[in-house]
Amino acid sequence: MDVSSDGNILVAGTEKDGEDAAIVFWDPRNASQPLATHTSTHSDDITTLSIDPYRTISDSTALYLLSGSTDCLLSLTNLDAVTTAGSEEESEDIAVEQVSNWGCSISRAGWVPPKAYKTVISQESGGGEEEDRSVRIWSTSDMESMALWSYEAKIDDPQWKTDYILDAGFCDAEENPGPWGTKGLLKWCGTNE
Repeated sequence: MDVSSDGNILVAGTEKDGEDAAIVFWDPRNASQPLATHTSTHSDDITTLSIDPYRTISDSTALYLLSGSTDCLLSLTNLDAVTTAGSEEESEDIAVEQVSNWGCSISRAGWVPPKAYKTVISQESGGGEEEDRSVRIWSTSDMESMALWSYEAKIDDPQWKTDYILDAGFCDAEENPGPWGTKGLLKWCGTNE
């Protein structure tokens, strides 16, 4: 479950019930019935939901939901399309913009702020450093793998493996400091040795 930073959208995921696992969207200001229910984004238990706290995908003002599941899929859903589309089927067809199959069950996933990654612009185009505006996403499998993803839901870096992952998350030293004042993408891991 997650709530948008402005508190206007609440999302929750379900376990697989029969043939469907659902992502349900509500406006807490009018919670008598859901805004929408998406039942074909994932085909197995929804394990992670995260609304983009940075709202910075490709200079868009749209708000995105990142979802992961035991069906191995990582999906990006445009929440603005969820709230403006007509029927629920139309809403899901339009709103789900990116889907990628990692090939292993996804346990957790989250956002890395765009300011955390820099790209160097060539001298021919003006030189210097410019902020890379493509938001990166991190995900962990149910046990030992971790990967970074681009907005296009493609793995950017080689997968990282350990014996097991306890938890992961992004910590910003100023806004959300990690333990001991650390910052960046933190991994809490263990070994069988």
